[in-house]
This record gives sequence, C-alpha cells and structure tokens, in this order.
Amino acid sequence: MNTTVYDKPKGIVSIGPGMRSGRIYDEIMDDGIVVTAGRISSVGAAGFIAGGGISYHWPSHGWGCDNVINFEMILANGTIVNANEQQNRDLWVAQRGSSGNFGLITRYDMRAIPYANPKVPLIWAGAIEYDWSAKEEFVNRWVAFTKRHALDMNSSSMLQFQYDTTSDKWQLATILSNTANMANATTLQPMISMDKQLGNGLRSDTMGNFTREFFTDANDKYHIWFTSTYTVDPNFILYTQEQHQLLVQQLRAALPPGTHFTSLTTHHAITPTAVSHSKGTNVLGLETRVANDTVGHLFLIWVQLETAHHEAIALPIVQAWHKILEHEGSARNINWNWAYLNYAHGLQDPVSMYGEENVRKLRKASNKYDPQGVFQRLRGSGFKIPVK
Repeated sequence: MNTTVYDKPKGIVSIGPGMRSGRIYDEIMDDGIVVTAGRISSVGAAGFIAGGGISYHWPSHGWGCDNVINFEMILANGTIVNANEQQNRDLWVAQRGSSGNFGLITRYDMRAIPYANPKVPLIWAGAIEYDWSAKEEFVNRWVAFTKRHALDMNSSSMLQFQYDTTSDKWQLATILSNTANMANATTLQPMISMDKQLGNGLRSDTMGNFTREFFTDANDKYHIWFTSTYTVDPNFILYTQEQHQLLVQQLRAALPPGTHFTSLTTHHAITPTAVSHSKGTNVLGLETRVANDTVGHLFLIWVQLETAHHEAIALPIVQAWHKILEHEGSARNINWNWAYLNYAHGLQDPVSMYGEENVRKLRKASNKYDPQGVFQRLRGSGFKIPVK
C-alpha cells in the first residue's frame, strides 16, 4: 500500500495508494523516469489519480488517470480484480476520473515516462513574481501562450493571484515548467522576458524538490475551494480578479478583526492537446468542449483560514461569490459548466457535469461491479454518481 515498484522491461511503475507524490518522484528518479503524479509533495496518489490529476506532464501526457495502465481493486463483495484495456475494460474507463465509486484501489500500474536525459533526471521550472501593475499585460501574454499549446507540449504555465492579510498585499505570479529540461523555452519567452519582475526562481532541479517548494503543507488550516471552467478569455480572467478584490473586502468585513486568511485564485489552461491523450478512455467528458481547438480556463478560488469558526463564516460568502462568476461566465457564453473533481468543494457536483453519456457509463459500471450499491450508500466521503 505504501510502495513504488518499477518494472523496467514493461515500462510500468506500480504505486500503492498510500504513496505521496514527492516520495514517488524521489524513489524513481535514479531510474531516469517519472510518472504523472501531483505537483505538491504531500498529495496522495490515490485520490489524485482517481479524480483526474494535473501533473507537470499534463500537456504532453494528459491527465494523471490517462496514464494508468491497470487498476488493481477490491470490489464490494471482496473480489480482487484488475481493470485494464483487456480485462474489465468498462471498469478501467469508468475509474479514470470518477474517484472512489467502484471499489478500493490497492495498486496503480502507471506508464513510466523517461526524462529527456535519463542520466540527468531534472526538469526546468520555477516561479516568477511580478509587480501588481503588470497584471493586465501578463494575462494577455498568458492567454497568447495557451493558444500556442500545440507548438510545445513540454511547457506549461499556471497563473495565480493571491492576497494575504499578514502583508496586506496582492501578489501576481506564475509557475512555469518545461519537462524536457529546456531552459528559457521559446514558447515561455513572453512571460520570462516581461519587465516588473520581483522575483525569479527558474532553474533545473528535481521533480521532488519542486513539489516541496511551490506549495507548502497547510494541514492545520481550514480550506474552502470552489472551481469552474470557461473558454479562455483575457477580459474574463481580469474580471475574476476584480471580483476577487471585492471578495477579500467582504471577508475582511465579515470575519472578526485581526483574523488571518489567505485568498488565492489559480488559472490553468485545458488544451486540446492535453485532452487528446485520453483517446476517449476516461469519463471526464472534455472532448466535445475542446472541439475546434477551443482552450479552456480552469479556475480555482482557494481561501485558507485558521479556525473552523472562521470557515463557517466565510463559506457562504465564497460560495455566493463563486456563483456570481459562474453567472457572468454564462452571460458571456463561455461557461463550460464543468468542474474539476479534485478542486471541487463538497457542495459542488462535478460528476454530474461529465455529460450524460459518461454518467450512463458510470451507472452501468456501478450496477455491474457493485450491484448492492455499497460504495454509493455507505461511503462517507467523495463525490457519488448522480442518481437518475
């Protein structure tokens, strides 16, 4: 349950569900390979992969779940099965992106991805922070980058806006990466060359080190996450940030004086190239949404607080605020009505947004492999398959 085993002749890495991403990268680095695990060291393999999974190799290899060759699972009746392209294929497809709706996953057999230079198992990545006044220029450059997705499937960029009560300042930053370990890749140049940089941490380093640097553990905090997806549009991204500033004002007014909190929005590009790697073998339902080379804007609002009391005050405010964004996206005809399961709050219903055809696949697989509905009735956490 807590092991990583590399089968070199088969090119498969077998991962126990108790493994965390940073440790996975560290353990297979000397073999010159990597897998599509998380971008935060503490993220567990099980939930990350079963819910989709955004890795540094997302543009070149698709979702984390797209790289699972086989799931070993224990069904509700105690039977141990393997689900792959040859055995129990319907379960294999249904499990890719639907979380824990069919059984207990006891092993993930994943495709090993060689480093660009296996003898030097590094990627090129880092964060750049910009002066707040550069936000409009940066958003325009970031959107232009997302639309050149087919030119460089090794590079990625995540945009983030953050406010922290301790500093009482807003921060604008991007996390750039090139998994081929190519410094200053051409497609990333518009962001690398921008003026008004306050800090630049770009370098070659190990995957494990980057996962420990970019995001720190905050297990002692209380978190509110809501997510939604839109057609990428620079004006809408800037609109979300204008609204974000209003949200911070609302939170400051509602929370007790002196309350510390952090509010962060992140922005990812869902590109046709990233989606294409599934070849129709997951249930996320994005193929039609990226038709005609449409690029998606995966949005996340993340508010971090100190106490459960503060969370209870902030939750309805953040939820109502997020609904305003969704309504505005619909008014602009860019709302995809799709939520990424791993970013969704428990009040959201991401599985229902996968499309009716995929929901039917999930119901059919559930009826076949869990006819008593054990994982629908008795599982206390996670997102369930929508009822008819």
